[in-house]
Order: sequence, then structure tokens, then C-alpha cells
Amino acid sequence: MKLKLNFMLSPVSFLSRITVSILFINLFAVILVFQSLYQIRLQYEERAGITTENLALVLAYELSSEMEKSDLALVVVTDEYARQGSNGGIDRKALKAYIERAYSRLPYLDALQVTNAEGTIVFGKDILPGAEVSVADRDYFIKLRNHPNAGLAISTPQPRRINSEIVFSRRLNLPNGDFAGIVSSATTAKHLSELLSRIDVGKKGFVALGDEQLSAFVRYPEADSADMAIGTKMVPGEVLELIHSGQTAGTFNVRSPLDNSAITSAYRKVPDYPLYIVVAISMDEYLLEWRNQAAKVSLLAALFLVISMTLLWLVNRSWKREIAFVKNLTHQAHTDFLTNLSNRRYFMELAESELARTVRYGGSLSLLMLDIDRFKRINDTYGHKVGDRVLQSLAELFRKSLREVDIVGRLGGEEFAVLLPETDEAHALEVAERLRQSIADSELSLVMDRPLRFTVSIGLTTFKNGDANLDTLLGQADEALYEAKRSGRNTVCSRGIPFGK
Repeated sequence: MKLKLNFMLSPVSFLSRITVSILFINLFAVILVFQSLYQIRLQYEERAGITTENLALVLAYELSSEMEKSDLALVVVTDEYARQGSNGGIDRKALKAYIERAYSRLPYLDALQVTNAEGTIVFGKDILPGAEVSVADRDYFIKLRNHPNAGLAISTPQPRRINSEIVFSRRLNLPNGDFAGIVSSATTAKHLSELLSRIDVGKKGFVALGDEQLSAFVRYPEADSADMAIGTKMVPGEVLELIHSGQTAGTFNVRSPLDNSAITSAYRKVPDYPLYIVVAISMDEYLLEWRNQAAKVSLLAALFLVISMTLLWLVNRSWKREIAFVKNLTHQAHTDFLTNLSNRRYFMELAESELARTVRYGGSLSLLMLDIDRFKRINDTYGHKVGDRVLQSLAELFRKSLREVDIVGRLGGEEFAVLLPETDEAHALEVAERLRQSIADSELSLVMDRPLRFTVSIGLTTFKNGDANLDTLLGQADEALYEAKRSGRNTVCSRGIPFGK
């Protein structure tokens, strides 16, 4: 037997909806925050790629201009050499004077020299008379000697006592086209490094100038790692393949060999020259502002989550308290305070509902009316406290003997009613007789006295098709109860027929 409570409010449904709503809002907020941060990061990365492309472009054209100046000195000397050769022979004194004038007008050059066909320097600054300095073993000399149409040759950095230098050279030809030597100009790697240093690539970034194989021969800042030293590849293999396929500019992301940090790089071919410039900036540096912003936004998001979850907890606690309060009020309004059974009013509500269900869907329904025999004598003999204990003991026997679906109510004083859903007259008689017997067999212990026994009289009626009124059923059961009283009490009576003693 259970006490049925109906609430207009559904606490589980309400709390579930509130919880799901707040969790959904939090999830939406988190997704929105991370999506926004991701989009902002992509913008930073795209901006970094554009920055490196622009820096590489500026440096490429600036270096092209620098190369053009150095190459111009070589062109004017080769033209003068060709002119003298076509006029009957080389005037060494005149050629030397011409080279010295050209060198004096080009202060950015570190050297301007001419060799013979054997590679011995015959004209040039800092070459002492009688001294034989040969460059025959240098890569640029060999290239120009073996390839008449090589054009401008650029060397890898050549070591000197103070600073390494990069040599630009062109081939000198005799009037018949045979190899006559080379004319070369030199620019220090330091000078080119100073050109590269004009742009800011951060503490972890770098700028490098390399040849067609993308091997670096000038780098700023200077490498402090063997993996980034002069002569190492400036780009990964897949990028090198793109360059060899004719792609003269592009961007790529790699790991720095220095500290394995991510870097964004751009490469570009120096216009008109077989040189490539690479600009790299560190993700750690250009994403620093984004990371600070992400940390602040994440902190605000976390604060929002904490506040919202705290509010959810407060709402849950407040609502549970409210529900507990409402339940308590409802329980008090529906329950008899002494026996904790349904009071008369609530029993009538439940009985009306169960009767309506039976009328609508069919089935059987029985009603028991119970009255404690000679209850006034118990109160007069033992006192009202013992009488209250008798009522409570009877309520406990109802709970033990009846089903969960059965509805029990205290109608007043010592009078009780039991509604038996889905129970016909025969089964109702069995229930009533079993209940009467268990009550008669029970004992209530009293202090300093022998145990107290008490009995009940029970009237029974069963719903018929014409009895679609609760008052009718109650009247029939009440008549049966009085018949049981007249039959000697401690009896079950149905429609005037007594059962059991």
C-alpha cells in the first residue's frame, strides 16, 4: 500500500530542463569561444604568411639591386677588355687604370680583380707586384672556364682573415672567343648580412640568402647551431622540388632545427640572379599576442562556466528546498497526522479518480469500511495515548497486509476505508477476512500490563455498473459495516451477509 501524491509541479522535469539548458548554453559558449579563437589564430597565421612573403619580396628586389651594382662593374670591365682586344691587344697599363677608376667609383665593392687564363690574378687591389695569387681551383673560375655562356657566376662564401666574401665573376674572352680569364668583384658576407638585418624577424626568426640548391651562404642572425650553419639547406625537400619545378615564390611551415619550434617561412627568387632569399618568423613570437588573448578569453569563459554552474547549483538547491516545502505542505494537507494515512478529503479525491478510471476502462473495484470495535472503551480504560497507539498499530497493519495499489484512508475517529482496485467481491472478501484475522491476532504491548488486543468490523461493497457514484459505494459499505456491528463485531459483512468470527 502506498500513499499517492499528485503535484502540479514536476521537480525532476523542471530541474532537468534547467540543467540541460544551462549545460547547452555553456557548451555553446565554449564552442563559440574556441571557434572564435581558432579563426583568430588562422588570421594570425595568414598574416604571418603574408608578412614573410612581403619581406622576402622586398629583400629580393633590394638584393637584386645590390647584385646589379656588382654585376655592372664586371660588365664595364669585360666590355673594356673586349674593346682593347678588338683594337689589337690588351694594354695592361690602360686596363689597370680603368679597373682602378671603376673600383674607386664603386665603394661598396670589397675587391675588383682580373685573372689570366691560368687563374692567376693580374690586376686587382692589394695584389703586390710579382706575387702570384691563383684562383684556378675556385668553383666560379672552373665554371666560367668550362662554360662560355655561363654569364654571371656567384661563389659560395670564400674565407678571409677577417671576414668571408662572396665573389661575383664573369668570363673574359679573346677576340676569337677563347677563354682569357675572369673578372671578379667581391662583396663581404658581412655587408650582405647587414642588408638582411634591416628587417625585424624577432629573436627566433632568421633571414638567409642561398644559391639555386637553396644552400645558405649568408644568414642573419648568424647560426649558433650546426643544423643552421652556412651550407645547410634553407628549405625542406618537398619545397626544394617545387622550386626546381619553376615555382619562384611560396610559403611553408617547418620545425626550426634550433629548438624544434614551429616557424612560418617564405622563399623568393632574387630577380635576374640565381639566388633565393628565405625569411622565417617564429610562431611562438607572432602568436604570443594571440596566446595572451586566448588566455584572457579562456579565463573569462572559465569564469562564465563557474558562475553559471554555481547559479545552477543554487537554483537546484533552492528548487529542491521549495519542492521539499511543497511536498511537506502537500503531505500535511493530504495525510492524517496520527496514522500517516490519507485523510478523508484526499482519500475521497483518490477514490473518485479510481472510480472514474474503472468506469471508463472497465474492471472491478471494491471498497472496505472498517471500524475499531469498542474503541471508546479502550480510550476510557487505558487513556487516549493508548488509543492513539491502537490507531497507529492498525495503520501499520494496513501497510503490511495490503498492496501498493490499494488506497487507505482515515475517515475520522476510529473509522477507516480501503479501496481495492481491480478486485472483485470474492477476492475482496478474502482480503477483508485476512485483514480482520491479522488485526485480531495482533497484540499491543502496554507498560506494566498484559498485551492489549483489539478487533475491527468490516463492511464490504463491490462496484456494479449502476453504482457509478462514490457516495453510493460509501453508503453500501457503511450499511454493510453496521450489519457487521449488529452481527457481533469482529466480522466481515458484504451486502448483509456476515463472514467470519
